[in-house]
Amino acid sequence: MKLFNAFVLSFGLTAVLTFFGACSKENVSDVSKETEVNDLKAQIEDLRNQVQVLEGTELTGKEAVEPDKGPKIKSQKERANALVKGIVSSVSAEDFQQFRKFTCLGMKKEAFMDFMAQSGDRKVLRVWDSAADDFVPGLENKMKASFDAVIDAGKPSPDWDWDWNKATIKDVMLDQGDVKAVLSFGDRVLGLHVDDIFDTPNGLLTFDGLNVLGKGLSKELNKNREAELGKGFKQGEQPRRFKKLSPFTKVSCTEHKALVTYSGKEYELMSIDDLDTKQILEFCKKTYSGIWEKRFAEDLVEVMSGMGKEPGISVKLTLKDLAADKIITVNEAPMTEANRLAVWKGRK
Repeated sequence: MKLFNAFVLSFGLTAVLTFFGACSKENVSDVSKETEVNDLKAQIEDLRNQVQVLEGTELTGKEAVEPDKGPKIKSQKERANALVKGIVSSVSAEDFQQFRKFTCLGMKKEAFMDFMAQSGDRKVLRVWDSAADDFVPGLENKMKASFDAVIDAGKPSPDWDWDWNKATIKDVMLDQGDVKAVLSFGDRVLGLHVDDIFDTPNGLLTFDGLNVLGKGLSKELNKNREAELGKGFKQGEQPRRFKKLSPFTKVSCTEHKALVTYSGKEYELMSIDDLDTKQILEFCKKTYSGIWEKRFAEDLVEVMSGMGKEPGISVKLTLKDLAADKIITVNEAPMTEANRLAVWKGRK
């Protein structure tokens, strides 16, 4: 049936092309004929695309997708699944050039600049060097390093066995502009994080690379959360979804310090619930590697839970007043969704 449909469309395309050729040889002397010719041009392009699809290849801008393998992707969840599937395929083949197509680097310059102008998002703007009229220096190396790190996470060791070619995608979640996936191989589980996702003309693409959230035996991964995922995965269940709360409205970090805005004033953060800032930041770097600052700023509940100090509706803060060079203590700083949203918006 598919071949018959393709034949019919091909025949139709040939007829349209023949008629259009004849029209182009004539002098277009009236408005109606010129309009008809323009309509035929549009029909030609549409017929070409339909023939390609029915003959077996639907061009998506990223990869060749066999249309008979599933319905056309429509929802964001389906698009996120396709993104993860493509990334896992690239990792299993250890093919960075294939993975590159699922990043902003896979966009042509003109297409990227058009998308950037329409988006205006800070996370899009920061990957482009306007002076050089190109992606910022080091972005390619950053993407390659994150790709290699995911490959390395799957390499066998005395206590770890993994095969990317046989790994199964168990779940894919959209989370505040990121995509998180749970993969399994035998009794092993691995969490994959695709950072800063944007819906572009090329499909869903990452603008900040990959990160392994954690790995281990499915029955043990939750037990070892301090070292890996916070309270991430439980056997037979979806990853725990942490509340998006914060006592701050703005957060920025250096290597061992954090500047926070609390109650409208900027302070240096010394501790949260008696956990030193340096200790918290070190945990974030160890657990979340390249996205440690993002996790500290935007996912404080998850971070604190991973350190065994899950916060409640308020936390104790020790802050340094930079202007007065004085330490103050706030015993009941409220943790609110509005604060956390302000932090998230400030980082966009």
